[in-house]
Amino acid sequence: MDDTARTSHHAAMQVGDFSTAHLYAGQGVAALTHERSAQEVVDEFARAHY
Repeated sequence: MDDTARTSHHAAMQVGDFSTAHLYAGQGVAALTHERSAQEVVDEFARAHY
């Protein structure tokens, strides 16, 4: 995203204009239930058994 697009996106987010500020989150977005810190995500990865 270049500076012009970033500025436009930021302005659109401020006013809730999601026709401009949309982001594709993918199918997995439905599984999200809350925000987590980066540390929580890294800790979960570290506990994963492959």
